[in-house]
Amino acid sequence: MKTRPFEIAALLAGILMASASPARAQPAPTAEQLKTKAAVFLRAAGLAENSQRQYWVYRGKTCVAKPVAGRPMLLAPGKYEIRVGFFSGYRTHEVELAAGQRYEVPTGLLTLRQVTPADRPSTVPQKIYFGDTYLATGYQGDTARLLPGTYRVCHQDPAGGSATTAVGPWHVMGLFPNPQTPRKHAGYGIKYPPEDDPVPDLGKAYTHSGREFRWIAADEQYPEFMLTRVFPNWGIAYATATIESDAPREVELIVTLYGGGKVWLNGQLVKAVAVPVRAYLPQRISTFVKLNEGKNVLLVKSPRTTTLWTLGATVVDWRMYEVEVAADGSQIVADADRKE
Repeated sequence: MKTRPFEIAALLAGILMASASPARAQPAPTAEQLKTKAAVFLRAAGLAENSQRQYWVYRGKTCVAKPVAGRPMLLAPGKYEIRVGFFSGYRTHEVELAAGQRYEVPTGLLTLRQVTPADRPSTVPQKIYFGDTYLATGYQGDTARLLPGTYRVCHQDPAGGSATTAVGPWHVMGLFPNPQTPRKHAGYGIKYPPEDDPVPDLGKAYTHSGREFRWIAADEQYPEFMLTRVFPNWGIAYATATIESDAPREVELIVTLYGGGKVWLNGQLVKAVAVPVRAYLPQRISTFVKLNEGKNVLLVKSPRTTTLWTLGATVVDWRMYEVEVAADGSQIVADADRKE
């Protein structure tokens, strides 16, 4: 049997995570143990040994165990957050356990549908999302065990052709203050004039603290351009661009920048990611949005958090379908792609 690249990556990641985990295989709990502890079980049926799925158990912010499917795990009574998913993303399930309780985490199976003719195996990767959260990638026929809910599966057209389009050209405005006290990058939470008019008029000027601000063309290559070439100093910048669509459609919008940021589309805030502790690392803000026919206006707020200050965006035009995962292991797959 030929091993696919994603299976190798998943197996290696699983080995690394397991080696760093406090979990140990546990025997079946005895009646004496169950008097003071609760037994938690994770379903294992229907999964290969090298399945990508992962489990973590948190109490507050502390990871207390990484259980193994099919084996009982003893926990002290109390509230826990059980994370079910993959090394790339997960969903959470909260539970309050009592002494003597036997609890089975409710999970179901998701099997990736056939996206190519049955007479030849598919090499088209399919991405699993819950809302905007990316969980994992597999191929038709692969199975994943997940918490109950509705999942979105995205894949590109098996006939070929690029589904990714760069957004641009861009106009930018700045720099607005980004106070570093009483906390770092406080400007992220300050509402500056461009946010009062999130569908920008490129000819409009704004006044803030006695200064006039206007939109400036960012005369650079895209999808990603250097903000430092326009603004060599530190502060808050806004950037805007137009996305053309020949028909209403749902797409994945990906904005790449450093630190945190806020994203508006056609005047609606669609995603906000606060500045993380490691503000010097790149961020990938991904969300699914509905484009209107004609022009769609994108507005991005970006605080400078590092010497390398770049910004860019792409639109991914996926084929999509939905799967409803039930706790009893059954599944309901959409009869047809949501978008041809």
